[in-house]
Amino acid sequence: MPRQLRLLEQSGGSEQSPPGGDGPFDKPSNLYARIPANATITSAELYVQTGLTGGGGLAAGVYQDDGTAIDVDGLIVPGAEGATANIAADGDVVSGAGALVGANVGANDAFIACFSDGAITAGQARLVVTYLKERAA
Repeated sequence: MPRQLRLLEQSGGSEQSPPGGDGPFDKPSNLYARIPANATITSAELYVQTGLTGGGGLAAGVYQDDGTAIDVDGLIVPGAEGATANIAADGDVVSGAGALVGANVGANDAFIACFSDGAITAGQARLVVTYLKERAA
């Protein structure tokens, strides 16, 4: 049975940043949503509650627990579905098309982080990630 992971009710410029970025993301904590090792991501949907404004697009990706990137835009790609025009209006819904949608996250737990490739200054959105967890053999 697919499991849904709901996260990212973020407002304005408080987005999580990837390692080496300008924001607070150094290493995942229990505040970051976790996808278990060997799970297959079946979908990533971004629901824009209040249009996101400012420069740049939105990316969503996954990282190992030490902050090492698995795929920085593996869920939502900033220059494509996460482009500013797709996330600017209240009620916009973006279907993630990153490389990990439909793929297995690998042998390590994956932690989700979202960030802007520019400067999103306002708005609010929710990211819902659905995955299938591998059963032990």
